Amino acid sequence: MTAQLDREGVPYDVVKLADANRPKITAAFLADGTTRAKYQGVVMPNENALPADELAALAPFEKQFGVRQVDAYTWANPANGRPRRGAARSTAST
Repeated sequence: MTAQLDREGVPYDVVKLADANRPKITAAFLADGTTRAKYQGVVMPNENALPADELAALAPFEKQFGVRQVDAYTWANPANGRPRRGAARSTAST
């Protein structure tokens, strides 16, 4: 992943999740207040990579700034947004 970002010239930060001294993912880590996001995308190794408190900071950040998240090593399942086969889907518009 980082090799492709390097080839494209995309700046990025790597947070080594297993490192005990890594920065904690908080609202302040992700954005400068309410007007400027520090990141345009989030790449996670899987859907359960962060503790609950850090996921709780990440979700509103992604929603507020329209930031997308990719979970690299997972499968399409109901826990990460794919409906179960045969499950009803809403077609109502808002």
